Amino acid sequence: MKLSRVTESRLWHAGAAIFYIWLALSFISQLWEAFGPSPKTPRTTTSFFGMCQYTVLQEVESPDKDKVASLGVSDCGGTSGWQTGVSVHNRVMKETYHLLLLQGRPDGYRINWENEYTVVASGFSIGDVLELRRDNFSGAKIVLRPTDLRSSKP
Repeated sequence: MKLSRVTESRLWHAGAAIFYIWLALSFISQLWEAFGPSPKTPRTTTSFFGMCQYTVLQEVESPDKDKVASLGVSDCGGTSGWQTGVSVHNRVMKETYHLLLLQGRPDGYRINWENEYTVVASGFSIGDVLELRRDNFSGAKIVLRPTDLRSSKP
């Protein structure tokens, strides 16, 4: 099937217009998420191109109110699995540090502050740990309390 030059040109320009409108709306959406009002948890954000979703499930403020620990899950569609992360946002330094990455959806995962320097992550299996980071600049350390470790008594 052969189309006329005019029809091909109109289809090409219509497709380009749809793409640029989508791109502008995505950019405005990202600006709104970054600078708009702070929503409550849980909340979901999307990546710039709308491929991945990140949902913040729990946010806990440190006792000294200088840091905020957050537990969130990332999903990038059918070809990838769920990944859960624990990060600490240092309000003084205005930086976010990713301390723990877990495999799977966080049905029973929880975080809380033990003191102003220690975040406790619990409710997961030790086999779910994908990455554990130690960052001295974050001002916090993470302690793991998985559910599948049993204390052995002699």
